[in-house]
Amino acid sequence: MLPDGQILRQEIAPDQISDFFSYDDLEPPSKPTPRRSWTPEHAAYFGLEDPFQVSDGPETYGYPSVMVDFSEPYLDDEEQILAIVHAEKDGRYYYCTCHEAQVVYTNRWRVLCMVCGALHCVLRTPISIPNPMKLTTTQWFALFGDDNEFLDDEVEVCTVDFQEIEQADRLWETDRYVEAAREVTFFARATPEEFKRYRGSIITPGLLIEAGFQPLPAPPPPVAQVGQEFALDLIDNAATSLRSGASAYIRSRTEPGEIKHAVLDLFHVVELILKARLSELEPSALKKQPNNPQVLALLQGKGVTITAREIETITQLRRLRNALQHGHAEMEYRGSRRILRGTIEFLDHFVYDELDLWIGDVIDARDWWRLLRIPALRDHAQQHAEAILAELDLREHDVSSCPQCGRETLIRTFMQGSICAFCQYRPRIEDLMPEEFPEFLTEYDEFKSDL
Repeated sequence: MLPDGQILRQEIAPDQISDFFSYDDLEPPSKPTPRRSWTPEHAAYFGLEDPFQVSDGPETYGYPSVMVDFSEPYLDDEEQILAIVHAEKDGRYYYCTCHEAQVVYTNRWRVLCMVCGALHCVLRTPISIPNPMKLTTTQWFALFGDDNEFLDDEVEVCTVDFQEIEQADRLWETDRYVEAAREVTFFARATPEEFKRYRGSIITPGLLIEAGFQPLPAPPPPVAQVGQEFALDLIDNAATSLRSGASAYIRSRTEPGEIKHAVLDLFHVVELILKARLSELEPSALKKQPNNPQVLALLQGKGVTITAREIETITQLRRLRNALQHGHAEMEYRGSRRILRGTIEFLDHFVYDELDLWIGDVIDARDWWRLLRIPALRDHAQQHAEAILAELDLREHDVSSCPQCGRETLIRTFMQGSICAFCQYRPRIEDLMPEEFPEFLTEYDEFKSDL
């Protein structure tokens, strides 16, 4: 039995122990690892009379960790996966401590991770699963590929909610379960004050980016790929199209074919944000499914200011969109890009003035930096940054010069990294401390060697 409660049912040879360490050097020293209770009920279930525990050995260790390198099947003979564990009632995914949300419940009443193989817990009585999946290990890995992508859209996958496992009588639980359950319950049930204290003590995505890491796109957890509707409201839908439309506009500078994608995406954004504002002013107005000119007229009738020049830009963009959608389209390079630029300028001030949103929060930071060459966007971004800084609590934030734009608009929040309120640049450590960076790398290498 490993110190965290994992049960290994085959003998371990010395050369299969890949690592062993303990926290004996902590101040104050860690308490010796207690011996876990082992009853006849446990022996009957696991088929082990009295498994060896670290606390049975001649040495005393403070919460040791043993890493072993050998192959043992995740599922027993005749064991099948009945459902994926999901914390839907808590508004969360149920993640194993290996950072994967592929934890399953089986017909042996076990909860275990199908990525790292770790056992989470064993229940004393079964949970009722309507229409269970009944998947073997081979079928599971055939269903979800190496990158966790759901490969068979015809297979019905069911879930069991974490709260059912939480409330069940558990025969055995490991540290994996305790930590995973603690994460779900904390994020779902903590008070705002508790969460604020927690945010000040963890490594956040902002800190990782600052340290040189880059976000990588990945499929959503398996449970999010099946049995759930994928919904976008007007604003979320517009944000997605704005991000791709702005990127296409920038690429069109050297790739004229991208004008097509920019036209389609940006007109989609215009339609959605106009409807979003109209829906705020008159919730029933969209039931009649008004077209774009009608929406513009309705907004003006309710006092929303849209200039004649902006209406002309939107009209020209709509004609380009219609030509692209319905047949042959002839587009003049400079004229088309001028229309697209005017559209982005309109979106920038309209969503800010009418919807209290800023397009700089949505557009990719590298694309936003290039868009800031447009004077209207640059001036508005400066005004936005000044408004952010005016409301900033300097007890919790530092403000300094941005390495990219040179403005005094770089905001650093404790334990959350830095971001420029003007250009959205996220600096890395070598940007923030260029002189100390080589020394930092040396200390980091020594730290890794010590480990």
